[in-house]
Amino acid sequence: MRLRKRKNLAPRLERVGALLWPRDAAAFAGGRPLIVEIGCGMGGFVTALAGAAGSGGAFLAVERDANVAVRAMERVREAGLDNVRFLLADAGQLAGILERGSVDTLYLNFSDPWPHRRHAHRRLTHRRYLRLYQILLKPGGTLAFKTDNRDLFRFTRHELEAENWRITALDEDLPDGPDNIPTEYEARFRESGRPIFHIQAAPGSPPEV
Repeated sequence: MRLRKRKNLAPRLERVGALLWPRDAAAFAGGRPLIVEIGCGMGGFVTALAGAAGSGGAFLAVERDANVAVRAMERVREAGLDNVRFLLADAGQLAGILERGSVDTLYLNFSDPWPHRRHAHRRLTHRRYLRLYQILLKPGGTLAFKTDNRDLFRFTRHELEAENWRITALDEDLPDGPDNIPTEYEARFRESGRPIFHIQAAPGSPPEV
């Protein structure tokens, strides 16, 4: 379901316009690790992650819905962070925006599970997206995935294995701890007792066709 247009969206976006992704991405990263979150929502995760990293990382938050992204951008501005930029785009557009082999870590947190089988190609862990991530990630780069949806977790594991990704961590009930930064959704799910599924993986060699 699409959110209604937020009140005063245009002027709010204008006020945080300095946080939009620059054309010269390499200059922004400045040799720092580039960390990308696809589907940043209200920005709680990227704000906490970037705040903890300080000058040690450059962060790109991707969100296709400007109604959602504007609040995340305001949150980053309120936190006084200068190491985060936002891209209002769909994940499928990233190949034309980011350079090949430029991303160190890519996060997928609680993506839309698209539960109907006919919509499987829209899931952000479908193999067509995994092939895109493989292009964008540096050698040795990492894909980190979390969800509360067991079916999406199983689907993701199957797709990763089919595409010869190397799974380096897998949890069917990820424990909370100092190294885990929860999203807004995750905090709610944990409070209600729902398990958090987690996979960390690295690209392998492309599968033979």
